[in-house]
Amino acid sequence: MEKDLKKALDESKKAMKTLEESVESISEELSESASEVWKELKKTFSTVGNKIDSASESMAQKSDEKVLEAHLGAMEAKENIEQVKDTIEEFASKVADSAQVGLDTAKLKAKLASMEAEDFWEKNGKDIQKEFETSKDSVEKLAVDAMNEVSSFFNKITSKLKKEEEKTN
Repeated sequence: MEKDLKKALDESKKAMKTLEESVESISEELSESASEVWKELKKTFSTVGNKIDSASESMAQKSDEKVLEAHLGAMEAKENIEQVKDTIEEFASKVADSAQVGLDTAKLKAKLASMEAEDFWEKNGKDIQKEFETSKDSVEKLAVDAMNEVSSFFNKITSKLKKEEEKTN
C-alpha cells in the first residue's frame, strides 16, 4: 500500500506541474484579472506541491510517525485542492473562453477556500490522527485515493486547456 501512495504522490505532482506549465505557456495572453487569479492559484499550487513533497519525504523515512505525516500531508493536499477546485475549473473555463466576467469572484473564492482549508486542518488534524491509529489501512487508502483524484483533476483541466489552445492555433 505504501508503494501505491508513493506512486499516487508522484503522479499528482507531475499532473500539477503539467497543468502549471500549460497555463504558463498562455499566461501572456491572459487578461489582467485572469493573471491575478492565476497568481493566487499558483500560491495554492505551491502549497499543495510542498505538501506532496513533504509527504514523499516522510514516506521515505518509513517510521510510523513519518508514514502518518505522509498520509496526513496527502489528505491535506487533496483538501487544499478541493477548496479551490471550483475556482480552478472556473479559471480554466474563463481562460478557454477568453471571458473576463466573474474572475474577481474567482480570486476571492480561491483566497477564502485557502483560508478554509487551513482552518479545517487546524480543527480536524487530531481527529484524523486518531482515526489513523485505529485504521492505518483505511487512512492510507484515503491518501492514495486523494492523490489519484488530484492527478485526475489536474489532467482533466490540462486536457481542456490544450484542446482550447489547439482550437485557437
